Amino acid sequence: MRNCIFFFLAITFLVGACAKVNENKVDRILVNGSWNVAEWVENEKEQTDSLSGYQFVFTKDQLVNVSFDSLSYEGKWSLNQEGREVQLNLDFDTLQPLSQLGEPWNIVYEQKTAIELKRTQDRLFLEKN
Repeated sequence: MRNCIFFFLAITFLVGACAKVNENKVDRILVNGSWNVAEWVENEKEQTDSLSGYQFVFTKDQLVNVSFDSLSYEGKWSLNQEGREVQLNLDFDTLQPLSQLGEPWNIVYEQKTAIELKRTQDRLFLEKN
Protein backbone atom coordinates (compact mmCIF):
# COMPACT_ATOMS: atom_id res chain seq x y z
CA MET A 1 0.00 0.00 0.00
CA ARG A 2 2.82 2.40 0.90
CA ASN A 3 4.49 1.72 -2.44
CA CYS A 4 1.25 2.56 -4.26
CA ILE A 5 0.99 5.90 -2.46
CA PHE A 6 4.63 6.70 -3.22
CA PHE A 7 4.10 5.77 -6.89
CA PHE A 8 0.97 7.96 -7.11
CA LEU A 9 2.79 10.94 -5.53
CA ALA A 10 5.77 10.50 -7.86
CA ILE A 11 3.54 10.41 -10.96
CA THR A 12 1.58 13.45 -9.75
CA PHE A 13 4.83 15.38 -9.22
CA LEU A 14 6.19 14.43 -12.65
CA VAL A 15 2.98 15.35 -14.46
CA GLY A 16 2.82 18.68 -12.61
CA ALA A 17 6.46 19.45 -13.35
CA CYS A 18 6.01 18.69 -17.05
CA ALA A 19 2.90 20.83 -17.31
CA LYS A 20 4.49 23.96 -15.87
CA VAL A 21 4.82 26.83 -18.32
CA ASN A 22 7.80 29.11 -17.70
CA GLU A 23 7.43 32.87 -18.28
CA ASN A 24 11.10 33.37 -19.21
CA LYS A 25 11.00 30.50 -21.70
CA VAL A 26 7.82 31.84 -23.33
CA ASP A 27 9.39 35.30 -23.55
CA ARG A 28 12.46 33.92 -25.37
CA ILE A 29 10.31 31.86 -27.73
CA LEU A 30 7.94 34.72 -28.63
CA VAL A 31 10.64 37.22 -29.58
CA ASN A 32 12.47 34.73 -31.77
CA GLY A 33 10.89 34.91 -35.23
CA SER A 34 7.50 35.62 -36.73
CA TRP A 35 4.24 33.85 -35.97
CA ASN A 36 0.92 33.16 -37.67
CA VAL A 37 -2.45 32.06 -36.34
CA ALA A 38 -2.89 28.36 -37.10
CA GLU A 39 -6.21 28.20 -35.24
CA TRP A 40 -8.52 30.67 -33.56
CA VAL A 41 -11.82 29.64 -32.00
CA GLU A 42 -13.94 32.28 -30.26
CA ASN A 43 -17.08 31.33 -28.33
CA GLU A 44 -16.76 27.86 -29.85
CA LYS A 45 -16.95 29.36 -33.38
CA GLU A 46 -14.08 28.93 -35.86
CA GLN A 47 -12.46 32.33 -36.59
CA THR A 48 -9.10 31.30 -38.09
CA ASP A 49 -9.90 32.64 -41.58
CA SER A 50 -10.34 36.20 -40.27
CA LEU A 51 -6.62 36.24 -39.32
CA SER A 52 -5.33 34.20 -42.23
CA GLY A 53 -2.23 35.84 -43.70
CA TYR A 54 -1.47 37.97 -40.63
CA GLN A 55 2.16 37.78 -39.44
CA PHE A 56 2.99 38.61 -35.81
CA VAL A 57 6.46 39.71 -34.65
CA PHE A 58 6.94 40.13 -30.88
CA THR A 59 9.75 42.48 -29.86
CA LYS A 60 11.83 42.55 -26.66
CA ASP A 61 10.38 45.96 -25.78
CA GLN A 62 6.90 44.36 -25.60
CA LEU A 63 5.55 45.61 -28.89
CA VAL A 64 3.89 43.28 -31.36
CA ASN A 65 4.13 44.22 -35.03
CA VAL A 66 1.47 42.71 -37.24
CA SER A 67 1.60 42.71 -41.01
CA PHE A 68 -1.07 41.73 -43.49
CA ASP A 69 -0.57 42.20 -47.22
CA SER A 70 1.10 45.64 -47.44
CA LEU A 71 -0.46 46.93 -44.19
CA SER A 72 1.17 46.95 -40.78
CA TYR A 73 -0.19 47.45 -37.28
CA GLU A 74 1.38 47.79 -33.85
CA GLY A 75 0.13 46.58 -30.51
CA LYS A 76 1.50 45.72 -27.09
CA TRP A 77 2.09 42.44 -25.37
CA SER A 78 3.08 41.30 -21.88
CA LEU A 79 3.40 38.13 -19.84
CA ASN A 80 2.11 37.63 -16.34
CA GLN A 81 2.92 34.60 -14.19
CA GLU A 82 0.69 33.64 -11.27
CA GLY A 83 1.91 30.42 -9.68
CA ARG A 84 1.88 27.76 -12.38
CA GLU A 85 -0.12 29.81 -14.89
CA VAL A 86 1.40 32.19 -17.40
CA GLN A 87 -0.84 34.62 -19.25
CA LEU A 88 -0.18 36.38 -22.52
CA ASN A 89 -1.83 39.80 -22.71
CA LEU A 90 -2.33 41.41 -26.13
CA ASP A 91 -3.52 44.98 -26.68
CA PHE A 92 -4.49 46.31 -30.11
CA ASP A 93 -6.92 48.99 -28.87
CA THR A 94 -9.96 48.98 -31.17
CA LEU A 95 -8.27 47.64 -34.30
CA GLN A 96 -10.48 44.88 -35.76
CA PRO A 97 -10.16 41.91 -35.90
CA LEU A 98 -7.02 42.10 -33.73
CA SER A 99 -8.78 43.78 -30.79
CA GLN A 100 -10.73 40.55 -30.25
CA LEU A 101 -7.47 38.98 -29.08
CA GLY A 102 -7.20 41.59 -26.33
CA GLU A 103 -8.22 39.71 -23.20
CA PRO A 104 -5.61 37.68 -21.26
CA TRP A 105 -4.82 34.22 -22.63
CA ASN A 106 -3.66 31.31 -20.47
CA ILE A 107 -0.66 29.63 -22.03
CA VAL A 108 -1.42 25.93 -22.07
CA TYR A 109 1.51 24.67 -24.11
CA GLU A 110 4.69 26.15 -25.53
CA GLN A 111 7.57 24.95 -27.64
CA LYS A 112 9.99 26.65 -30.04
CA THR A 113 7.59 26.48 -32.99
CA ALA A 114 4.12 26.58 -31.41
CA ILE A 115 2.17 28.13 -28.54
CA GLU A 116 -1.33 27.11 -27.49
CA LEU A 117 -3.49 29.62 -25.60
CA LYS A 118 -6.93 29.30 -24.01
CA ARG A 119 -9.51 31.42 -22.23
CA THR A 120 -13.02 30.30 -21.27
CA GLN A 121 -14.45 29.00 -24.59
CA ASP A 122 -11.73 30.51 -26.80
CA ARG A 123 -8.62 28.86 -28.22
CA LEU A 124 -5.66 30.40 -30.06
CA PHE A 125 -2.82 28.41 -31.59
CA LEU A 126 0.22 30.34 -32.79
CA GLU A 127 2.70 28.71 -35.14
CA LYS A 128 6.16 29.97 -36.01
CA ASN A 129 6.71 30.79 -39.69
